Amino acid sequence: MVLTQMLLRPYVRLLTLTGPGGVGKTRLAIEVASLLRDHFADGVYFVPLDPLRDPQLVLDTIARRLDLKPIGSQSALQALIDHLYDKRVLVIADNFEQVLAAAPPLNELLAECQRLKLLVTSREKLHLRGEYEYPVPPLLLPDPDAHLSLSALTRVESVELFVERATANHPVFALTPQNAQAVAKLCLHLDGLPLAIELAAARVKLLTPEAMVQRLQTRFSLLTGGIDDLPARQRTLRNAIGWSYELLSESEQLSFRRLAIFTGGWTLEAAEVLLSHGSGDSILDRMELLLNKSLILRVETTGEVLRFRMLETIREFGIEQLSLHGELQPMRAKHAAYFTRLAAEAEPHLIGRDQDLWLEYLDNDHDNLRSALRGLLDREQHGEAIELAGHLWRFWLQHAYLSEGLNWLEDVLAYGTAADVQGRAKVLSGAGIISNYHGNYRRGETFLQQAVQEYRTLNDQRGLAVALNGLAHCTGVQGDYTRAIVMCSETIAISREIGDAWSVANSLWYRGNMLWMNGQNEAARRDFEESLILQEQLGNTLGAAYNRLNLAFVEVDAGNYSLAERLIEQVYAGFEHDKRGVTRLIYYQGLLAFLRRAFGSSLAYYQDSLRMLTELGDSFWIANLLDAIAGISAHAGSPLLAARLFGASEALREHIYAPIMPRARPQYESHVSLAETKVSKSEFAEAWALGRTLSEHQAVALALGASITPLPNSALTGDPATQIGLTTREREVLRLLAEGLTDQQIAERLVISRRTVHTHLNSIYGKLGVSTRAAATRYALDHHLIS
Repeated sequence: MVLTQMLLRPYVRLLTLTGPGGVGKTRLAIEVASLLRDHFADGVYFVPLDPLRDPQLVLDTIARRLDLKPIGSQSALQALIDHLYDKRVLVIADNFEQVLAAAPPLNELLAECQRLKLLVTSREKLHLRGEYEYPVPPLLLPDPDAHLSLSALTRVESVELFVERATANHPVFALTPQNAQAVAKLCLHLDGLPLAIELAAARVKLLTPEAMVQRLQTRFSLLTGGIDDLPARQRTLRNAIGWSYELLSESEQLSFRRLAIFTGGWTLEAAEVLLSHGSGDSILDRMELLLNKSLILRVETTGEVLRFRMLETIREFGIEQLSLHGELQPMRAKHAAYFTRLAAEAEPHLIGRDQDLWLEYLDNDHDNLRSALRGLLDREQHGEAIELAGHLWRFWLQHAYLSEGLNWLEDVLAYGTAADVQGRAKVLSGAGIISNYHGNYRRGETFLQQAVQEYRTLNDQRGLAVALNGLAHCTGVQGDYTRAIVMCSETIAISREIGDAWSVANSLWYRGNMLWMNGQNEAARRDFEESLILQEQLGNTLGAAYNRLNLAFVEVDAGNYSLAERLIEQVYAGFEHDKRGVTRLIYYQGLLAFLRRAFGSSLAYYQDSLRMLTELGDSFWIANLLDAIAGISAHAGSPLLAARLFGASEALREHIYAPIMPRARPQYESHVSLAETKVSKSEFAEAWALGRTLSEHQAVALALGASITPLPNSALTGDPATQIGLTTREREVLRLLAEGLTDQQIAERLVISRRTVHTHLNSIYGKLGVSTRAAATRYALDHHLIS
């Protein structure tokens, strides 16, 4: 096949299949991907973009298809680059035409990931540098002037497809001398468009090919009105869809129209709600009829929940029909009401043992939730919009849609009224907590102070506990730990009084953090241990992981490094979907390495954590990492670099109103004093002042460029892997990597996720100073890191 040959050429990195809707671009792309699967060792990924209208969501959608979950202000582009830079992957981006504004970043992605190839389907070119275009032609048509034999006609592509699909729908169908010319005329009328031919073939149980030709020629004046500016092929396709629609019963037509209201697909349960209109036949029967007639598709899923979808071209026609019948606005209202109920049902489950399942449910219907929320705002149903956003803020927080979620929350707050006090309080609380996770504590404090005030007025104790914990967080980080601890103690008392175990566990964790940051380690330990017990009883794996990590923090401060390392090893799986937790985990692995004077390993850990924190936009922890890398520089003989980083950190802390944690101040002052002793006072002061002039981005770049000279092999004593700073789990991953196992195979062998394997590999690469699997294997063998 020409396309497979093109994609295998080294210089073809971006290939766009162009053509009108229904010409078969998607079908061809899938066929090519199937043929080339063995040529892309790290995977072939199909990314449907037809539900999207916002170009800003394209890279995020691609990232999530690759099981990457950017958090907060992280760039999806950077997440993709980090993941794909050394991988041989084919990504198929299907239906790009409605999000063409998202095309330019693809050039940067391809430039950074030299083994990546993109296969795009679109009704028009992307107009990018290095793009190769393949216009997808319609299927070959029979010559209308030739008198082909029956055997010759069956070899014509368009006729072959019709016969294949007709036979699948009606096994007794066959191409005969009696119907052959009608089939040929039908394919000619449909311009060889595969989708149109499939729709026609779905009708063979009801109509003969001769009857189809007659109907196609005479019954579409209504369906073609108002679209004369469309290309002829697109008009033909619409006629074919309209013709299929006209042949449905009234009940089937109504079901088809109503299903078009869904964006990105639907479940059987959702269909049952929106299709209920008093008909005697069952919803499942009507769905099956539409499925058999190729008007809806079943979506392959890994779970037990059935999902269906419409091709976007067909869905657009269905929306037009809803409008023509005066049903569009009522169905939008019904759609919004259903998904508001779904979000309300999901909300309490997002903090329990089945949180992963409900997060997946909401994520599968995220396009519908977006559509519902946008529709409520457009129709100025502000109270309903506030209600839906209030149910969703925890989903946005936990499933890493921080920037998008905060934008929605601010939108609904801008339009909310004073009458929506309960809903506004919940939205204010969500906006404040998400702002905290963005590292914007002053913004979070403003939202949360309003939320606390409104919850107190409402006497809503459960809501007050959530808002107070968030307010305590941003208050403590800004330096007022005493007031933060008092707030957390109030939330613990409230939570115990109302009998909310999850709120008690969460409040204990918040207070433990404030106590630990303030240097009150034994009190912090008690809170973390009690919270851990409660989180495990509740089945909250993420909450349990954070408590174990925080207990590791306490053990580090107490000098119990081996126990801290064992606790850290236990939390990898719990942070599978939480990148912020991973940054803390890597930071403390760096601290453990530093305390054991393995400065090279420590620097690698710190820099890995800093890269991730930069993507998250967490300025508070970025400042902590600048100080940590400055400390390594002071010990490793780079006092002026240390002074510049200390100065940059000081300026950043002043900007975000987040002073050094009391528990960290003794080590900080020790590192500053060490650096000062190695240069003159004037040199040190000048470097410090220069650091204060750096922007946050410049300071991060300076820290990421820091390096130290490693010890020669002859200077290493004891276990080489320990000297380099590899953990027990990292040694296991490195050993399996050297055996030639893929990321997926390593994950299965160690019973961990692929994402966790990827985190371990990034850490290993940083410690070994390599960037590929082959280089890591060579280094491990040469330096006897594995047997």
